[in-house]
Amino acid sequence: METPVRPLIGSSSECTRFLNVLMCYVCSPLQYGFYRSERLHVCLSYCDRMHKACATALMKGIPVGELYANGREFCLSRRFEINDFDNSSSCFSDDDLILQTKKQIRIGDINMGSTNIERPNFLKLFIVICLAAMLSFILC
Repeated sequence: METPVRPLIGSSSECTRFLNVLMCYVCSPLQYGFYRSERLHVCLSYCDRMHKACATALMKGIPVGELYANGREFCLSRRFEINDFDNSSSCFSDDDLILQTKKQIRIGDINMGSTNIERPNFLKLFIVICLAAMLSFILC
């Protein structure tokens, strides 16, 4: 029986989204660019936005905003490498996933546009794969 990933206590829906998207790096075909030396390299802007969104969420009974002064500290505490420059080819950001999903949908539309085959919904497929990866990560 599958159980949903539980959000941090006191987290907003935006915080939960940031944390869930972060788990999707596992199934991203772009991970060769941001997963190096057995470490996830996260863009500083993503860490900062995630820290801001999760400031009221509790970790160890203390709000994230009190535990960590900024996104850099928050991501480093999670053992991520931080890239100061938002170069999407060298660090993880949710922009990469959105762009990747749009490209897949566009490619699917072009390749299957003239056939009678039902087009798969790449976004739904991507989300299912990410959720499966998150579940296996949590259970391990």
